[in-house]
Amino acid sequence: MPVESAADLAGFFDADEFAEACVLRPQPGGAPVRVNAILSRPVDLAPGLGAKLPALVAELPVAALPRRPRQGDELEVGGVRHRISAAPDLDETR
Repeated sequence: MPVESAADLAGFFDADEFAEACVLRPQPGGAPVRVNAILSRPVDLAPGLGAKLPALVAELPVAALPRRPRQGDELEVGGVRHRISAAPDLDETR
C-alpha cells in the first residue's frame, strides 16, 4: 500500500509504531535535535559465514530537522553515539 499523505508518512516516524527516539548531533558543535528515526540494525545474515549488514541504518524525517544530516554528524540511539560515515541518501520524492 503506498503512502498517501504527509500524515501517513508521519505515522511511520511515531515512536509507538516503527520509530525510536534518537538525538541528532550536528558537527561541529551544533545544537542537538531530538528526532524519531526508523532504524535497521546490523544483522548476521548467515551465521558463521560472515555475511552481515555492517552498519546501523537510520531513516530520518528530514523535514522535521533544521538542516539535512551530513557526514560526520552523530546520531545518538539508546545513549550510544553513531557517527554518520557516509553522505546520506535522500529520498527526494517526499
